[in-house]
Amino acid sequence: MIIKKPLVTIYITNYNYGSYIEEAVESALQQTYDFIEIIIIDDGSTDQSKYIIESYTNRKNIQSVYQENKGLTKTNNVALAMANGDYIVRLDADDILHKDAIENLISGFTCDDVAMVFGNWNVVDEKGSFLFTYKRHDFQKDVTLMDSPAHGACTMFKTDYLRSIGGYDEDLRCQDGYELWFRVIDKFKVKNIDKVIFDYRRHGNNLTGSEDRILSTRANILRKVASNKSVNKSKSFAFIPVRGSNIDSRSMPFQKIGENYIIDLVLDDVIQAKVFDKIVVSTPDEVLIRYLQEKKYKNVITHLRSNSSAKINTSLDQLLSEYIRSEGADLQTTEFGMVIGIERPFNKGYLIQSAIDIARIFNVDNVIGVRPNSEIFFRHTGSSLDGVNFSSNSLRLERDDFYEMVRGFNVFRTNNLIKSNSLWGNVIGHVVFDQKSAFAIDSQLDVFLAEKLQAL
Repeated sequence: MIIKKPLVTIYITNYNYGSYIEEAVESALQQTYDFIEIIIIDDGSTDQSKYIIESYTNRKNIQSVYQENKGLTKTNNVALAMANGDYIVRLDADDILHKDAIENLISGFTCDDVAMVFGNWNVVDEKGSFLFTYKRHDFQKDVTLMDSPAHGACTMFKTDYLRSIGGYDEDLRCQDGYELWFRVIDKFKVKNIDKVIFDYRRHGNNLTGSEDRILSTRANILRKVASNKSVNKSKSFAFIPVRGSNIDSRSMPFQKIGENYIIDLVLDDVIQAKVFDKIVVSTPDEVLIRYLQEKKYKNVITHLRSNSSAKINTSLDQLLSEYIRSEGADLQTTEFGMVIGIERPFNKGYLIQSAIDIARIFNVDNVIGVRPNSEIFFRHTGSSLDGVNFSSNSLRLERDDFYEMVRGFNVFRTNNLIKSNSLWGNVIGHVVFDQKSAFAIDSQLDVFLAEKLQAL
């Protein structure tokens, strides 16, 4: 008996990738899996893309669409509406599918409730030369914290399942895969396969051009997810410890950056986040106390603490624990607290909001701010330097990704702190910071640099 294989729709999205699109189309045509249709959607290109696409118009399994520029998410929905396949996968016009990609992805749909399957990928340069292989975690064995979405491209979906959750959110101009991930995992299972599926081409046009745009879009997605899950109703508070320059020369609340004091820059961002029922500034500096009382910031209260409690080696865990107990039910009934330092004057309200949303969505104990660090690290073993995240075979494992912690940014569970006198729990989530927001001031040189950053 001949068993008919399911049809797979590969759609190729293109905007001014005329230098690469032929390789992408050919990689789709050369699949070892035979039952495919290909939809090429040109999103208003102004380069030579149309001439290359037209050379494929006589192929019976290829459809071409030319449209005015709509952006990626709307283009994804155009493809979803056109798709005849039981399964659908997007190939960006600057990437290349491996010959057995579709066959391998199909093999991952081993039960009816799996909605999406994804794999590993090679990173190549703009000429297609291999740089390294990126290998994902094993989602079947290792992953319990589902905060690392699949790659937006070359992930295969069951077409009907993707349509059933409404397709792509057209309000977004980027981060389509990040948004879709939350809606998929809310209703279905996902699966990754330990095989390289495609070559991701790293070049000037697809490297992150605006961290702020991407991270603010993520923040909006997290806000919507948190709202839909009704997990944004519990109380939270912010705790801003300020030693003051009399105790620590690096603590500079009244240092001006541009026209504003650092303390005002920090408070403005914390208030802008609109997630805290109370904002506590804890300091032994009576001048700062009077200043804040005169400013009359909404929801900001001051806590005058002793000089001894503000020494550099004083435990912040102990200080916070004692303060929460002294405030009684008002703070003890809050779900989350958040420590925010003043050494970083360029916090953004949406990053603070994202941290609280992540804590609630994923039910973690802590959320910290991080910067991804792609540098190679070594440790001294006594006899040699040993690579910590270095592999001579050019394999990069997701488990070996390094993140640098952003100082003075930590969401914690209030109950955990009360019970254990420690800010730290077992499960730690993260929110990615842009470079400017992560910048910390420790010296007058940093003040000079902050003045330059403020102007950007």
